[in-house]
Amino acid sequence: MSSKRVRSAGFCALAFTLLWASPARSAPIAVQYQEGLVRAFPVLRTTDNEMLAQGDFAQVARGDQVTARLVFRFKDGSLYDETVVFSQRDRFTLLNYRIVQRGPSFPETLEASIDRQTGRYEVRYRAAARPCRSSPSRRSPVS
Repeated sequence: MSSKRVRSAGFCALAFTLLWASPARSAPIAVQYQEGLVRAFPVLRTTDNEMLAQGDFAQVARGDQVTARLVFRFKDGSLYDETVVFSQRDRFTLLNYRIVQRGPSFPETLEASIDRQTGRYEVRYRAAARPCRSSPSRRSPVS
């Protein structure tokens, strides 16, 4: 089978799946136990136990807001930096999110963020050698 037919069949299967799949549904998650202070130093390894990256995870609670940050520094100089802020008043609610991925370990350089209060999101990425940016003026679906 030619690669053109394989791509065409794959595209048709993907389109069919997207058209007929039901949208994901989620319910709010009630807070049963308050989150608190956490500190960890995770390590990413291959299946052969070779170290790929060293991490730093920190979580701090101030009042009903929790800030968690996970940073991985790869041996090749790549960086993965993710920060999330959420409320734990009655139910868990995402307030802010930011992710940065850059370096040889990632196919694209990416920086993305979501701000619940303003309803804005921004995505910046660089695929190959040309930078792109997405920052719509309308409210995001975060509610």
